[in-house]
Amino acid sequence: MQRAEEKEHCRHSDRYPVARAPSDSFKIRRATLPDADVIAWHRARMFQDMGDVSDDAFEILRTKSRARLEQWIDSGDYIGWLATPADNPETIVGGAGVQLQPILPRPVDTLQLAKAGRRQL
Repeated sequence: MQRAEEKEHCRHSDRYPVARAPSDSFKIRRATLPDADVIAWHRARMFQDMGDVSDDAFEILRTKSRARLEQWIDSGDYIGWLATPADNPETIVGGAGVQLQPILPRPVDTLQLAKAGRRQL
């Protein structure tokens, strides 16, 4: 059996071995309306950690984000997933989400249109 350090596909781009947790260590679940508060906290904290939000503005961003997330989760305009330890489902350790929104038509580069037209001929 090859060691993880020897397997190319088990290496991170910086060449260090990747530690893989068993899939039953964590559970992924869909975010629900009651999760809006913790998602808003994670979002505000992310911006604070990046230096984009001061300590004074943290609570303002968190509160406004929570209100909007509650609306969007309820309407289906936001879909989120939360990761929890399998043995402690009340502790959220990570998450991801998407905001669904329609967009207006936009101009397309005429060169792309010309190339597409030639392929169809």
